[in-house]
Amino acid sequence: MNTNLTPERVERWIADQTQLATLATCPEVRAMHLDLASLYRAQLGYLIAAHQLNHAPALPMAA
Repeated sequence: MNTNLTPERVERWIADQTQLATLATCPEVRAMHLDLASLYRAQLGYLIAAHQLNHAPALPMAA
């Protein structure tokens, strides 16, 4: 598992897969690249959510 993921790197992967899909002449290969782009988008969402959770302000403690 890659632990050096950044949103910018994943966005680049999404762009790469989308570009490869436009170049593909075989429908199955095009679909594969689009599926990979979709998976990377989900991974990007996870990274953003994890970052927001890790940097969220602390909730006030009950007295």
